[in-house]
Amino acid sequence: MKRLKKFLDQRGKRFWWIFRIVVVILIVIAIFALGLFGGEDYVTNLYTELIGVTLSAGVTVAIVDRLYEHRDRENLKRRLIREAGSRSNDVATSAVEWMRAEGWLTDENGLLKEKRLWNANLQEVDLSKANLRGVDLTRSHLTRADLRNANLMRATLHNTDLQEADLTGVNLQEADFFQVNLQEATLLDVILHGACFHRGKLQQANLRWAKLQEAQLTLVDLQGAMLWQANLQGSTLTTTNLQGADLRSANLQDAILREVDLQKADLSGAYLRGVTLEKVELQGATLPDGTSYTDDTNMEKFSDVNSPKYEETLEKIEVIRQSSRSIVGKYVISW
Repeated sequence: MKRLKKFLDQRGKRFWWIFRIVVVILIVIAIFALGLFGGEDYVTNLYTELIGVTLSAGVTVAIVDRLYEHRDRENLKRRLIREAGSRSNDVATSAVEWMRAEGWLTDENGLLKEKRLWNANLQEVDLSKANLRGVDLTRSHLTRADLRNANLMRATLHNTDLQEADLTGVNLQEADFFQVNLQEATLLDVILHGACFHRGKLQQANLRWAKLQEAQLTLVDLQGAMLWQANLQGSTLTTTNLQGADLRSANLQDAILREVDLQKADLSGAYLRGVTLEKVELQGATLPDGTSYTDDTNMEKFSDVNSPKYEETLEKIEVIRQSSRSIVGKYVISW
């Protein structure tokens, strides 16, 4: 803000210096003409013309100055975008703070929308409510960054470090994740419809109430992740590690799980109707009806509506889900 104030002060001083110079020149011309020609009528006309010319000159200078100001403002915006992608955390942080102060970060036309910020050092930067739709953050560092309620729809997050970042309420619909680091990140109530994860690290990540419908997760490590009441309906999980994950009351309807490790995971109250389980490890897992998995467990009673025990099992699951709903209060998710 200090730099912007200094910049505008310099702009105003330049304008008034130009205006003063023009006025002085006109006065000198008037005095010179008065000395040569004299006459009352001439002086009256001269003063009238002088006032008109002075006003015209002032308007012209003001218009030209406004054009210069617009050009400089656009140059400033381009510079801030460039600096936001800096490898220097101080430079990047300063640029983002300046954008926020000017209202250029969070509105529909936010400066970082659809921009390429490769290798940016945005660690611990406040990007809450930022419009980052379509942004490319390949190989960028956002460790412990504040991204609460930001718009990252269709963002590219390849080799992006988001460890311990706060992404509560973030819109990541159709985002592209590749080898992203989200270890211990907070993703409460995050929107991940149609998102694509490949080789991601999400150990201990908090994904409560996450909306992961039709998401694609391949070779993703979600060991110990919190997925309480997460919506994974229609999603595909391939070679994914969910060992020890909390999937209580999660919605896995019509999901496809291939070579997924669910050992010691908690699936109590989870909805598995129509789920496909291929080469899934469930040793030590707590099943949707609250029982523990054994080699003799028939998983069809959880997934196949035509199973003789499906309705009976569903009633037990609903009791657990109702108990879970009473705990979360306003964050109730019903399917």
